[in-house]
Amino acid sequence: MKPLFSVNDGKPIALGEEVARGGEGAIFRVSTDSALLAKIYLKDPTTEKADKVRAMAAPSGSTDALRKVVAWPLDALADGQRTIRGFNMSRVAARSDTHTLYSPKSRASSFPEADFRFLVHVAANMARAFAVVHSEGHVVGDVNHAQALVGKDGRVVLIDADSFQVRLNGRVFPCDVGTPLFTPPELQDRPFRGLARTPNHDLFGLAVLIFHLLFMGRHPFAGVWSNLGEMTIERAIKDGRFAYGARATSLNTKRPPGTLELNTFGTGIASLFEAAFSNDARPSALTWSYALDALGKTLRQCTVSSAHFYPSPSLHCPWCALEKVTGTRLFGTRITIGAGPVDVGSLWRAVESVPRPANDPALPSEVPWVPPPNAPSEISRSRQVISGVLVLLGFAAFAQSVPLLGMALMVAALFVWPRLSAARKAEIATRRANAAAQWKMLLAKWKAEASVAAFDRLKSDLVSTRAKLLDVPAEKSRRMAKLQQEREQHQRSRYLDRFRIDRSKIPGIGAGRTAILASFGVETADDIDRRIEAISGFGPTLCATLYAWRTMHEGNFRFNPSEPIDPAEVRRVEGDVTALQGAYSAALREGAAHLIRIADDTKLARARLSPLLAAAWNELKLAEREGRQL
Repeated sequence: MKPLFSVNDGKPIALGEEVARGGEGAIFRVSTDSALLAKIYLKDPTTEKADKVRAMAAPSGSTDALRKVVAWPLDALADGQRTIRGFNMSRVAARSDTHTLYSPKSRASSFPEADFRFLVHVAANMARAFAVVHSEGHVVGDVNHAQALVGKDGRVVLIDADSFQVRLNGRVFPCDVGTPLFTPPELQDRPFRGLARTPNHDLFGLAVLIFHLLFMGRHPFAGVWSNLGEMTIERAIKDGRFAYGARATSLNTKRPPGTLELNTFGTGIASLFEAAFSNDARPSALTWSYALDALGKTLRQCTVSSAHFYPSPSLHCPWCALEKVTGTRLFGTRITIGAGPVDVGSLWRAVESVPRPANDPALPSEVPWVPPPNAPSEISRSRQVISGVLVLLGFAAFAQSVPLLGMALMVAALFVWPRLSAARKAEIATRRANAAAQWKMLLAKWKAEASVAAFDRLKSDLVSTRAKLLDVPAEKSRRMAKLQQEREQHQRSRYLDRFRIDRSKIPGIGAGRTAILASFGVETADDIDRRIEAISGFGPTLCATLYAWRTMHEGNFRFNPSEPIDPAEVRRVEGDVTALQGAYSAALREGAAHLIRIADDTKLARARLSPLLAAAWNELKLAEREGRQL
């Protein structure tokens, strides 16, 4: 390689070892300054590219704020003929590709201690980095998951800054490349070279990055498509088929199985995704950062798994439910086993000490009804009886050949018979219906609040919980025995997990299909099973290719019977059992207090509802009595 010199001060630059290589250039250490890296182009850059690097690396080409979140060119590097060959930039230490945070499998090795709080923190920092770029008048342009590096502290640094669309010295240097899976619908199928970009275009890709982080590596437009023919993520983006959105069903699209609902993290976050993927005016990067910071403040720890954190308005932990469905551990690869012995006897004595409320008293409907003293008498009923007697006497008079007397008795019966207007009949019917509805409502409240059944149900649940707590040692033994029996299976899975689809060149499986597979939880050779046959666009040929790729690697696996059980699997079992013990203990500990509350609430409810229930029953019976005259 020809000697290189700093454009800013003319000093020679000594390159060290090569640390990375891409399609455009290679990254080297700088021997004279360990805080720097150098990007050297593999081919001579165009005149426009060289002018762009010079402008960016000039002292006026950047700000302190920009250099904190972007690996910005600090000094252009030229050869002896003053031809630009590359540039120096700050070394981004101990940082990983954002992609390694997405899915549980890659996160387990790159960020083993990361929980959901960390993912939200990284997503907010990602948004802040984009906000800085936009505030300086620039556009990231080629948004993709390899462009953002994440540190163990959650700090995000954007790289490949020389590909940004940059506005400097009154000139706009375009971004001539793009990644379709992060490209907004209005730019799909358009050539990137010379394309004028705006921050609004970036905001689509930013939302995709954030979605990947929050939704465990799923692409927002990778869904289950019905009656749509050959479908790709790029086409789904162009058609607006957001698989998790409100319009998905009307577009013959739904989210893949084993994924979270859009509103899992609250309606605020959900509405931002809807706007980012459905509207022309997308939420700004700052709007995302504020919303994600707010989400981070609401996260609370799960009572079952200490590794799970989820938004406090939610009633149930979404990660527990998702782990149950997928069988995949989402967080907490490194587990600290710290639960000590539990005094089950003491916990249970506290439960048993709570006195049970008295049996439910008889309901008004379960005893003979006695009209209240102030109830109106059945005048109408009496008049009906008298009228009926007069009619019978009238018939008897006719039978005895006394027609005048019979006629008089019949006329008298007509005057005695109660006559009701249509309005009065409607009033009586309404009263009876209202009384029946009131009785039904109060009866439901009684059963829910005043019955001893709620106390008995909780006590029964606590009996079951106590049995499970006592069984925890046996449960651990059963799980450890199962690990022993499944050693070969676990060894095979660990071996096949080494072969990632996104790092392999499988015929017919490009970036788009790789993203679709990842959205269905298929990331490594170990994940390739019958589920791929149900994924849209994966017909017999592609499935056969994937099966053959897995079989090839599986054929190289050799079981080692002397190899002990994987320590990570042992820690997982110990962590799961400890979490169960903690959950059962907490349920018993809280159970006694809960029983006391139920007993007290039952007594108060009975005192409050008894007179209301009695009054409602009286009203219903009186209404029914009055209705009998209709």
